[in-house]
Amino acid sequence: MLLILLLTLAMASIVIISLQIQLTSQRCGQKLGLAGLRSLEVSSLSTC
Repeated sequence: MLLILLLTLAMASIVIISLQIQLTSQRCGQKLGLAGLRSLEVSSLSTC
């Protein structure tokens, strides 16, 4: 039961991070490369 809850939380955080990456890259005009996306995954609160 606990494992299912942890997996659900992990999936939700992955979805939220990918949505933040999409919103940030759209806002920045997609001037970020793959390295920028990786750094956004590490610090999802960074803004351009």
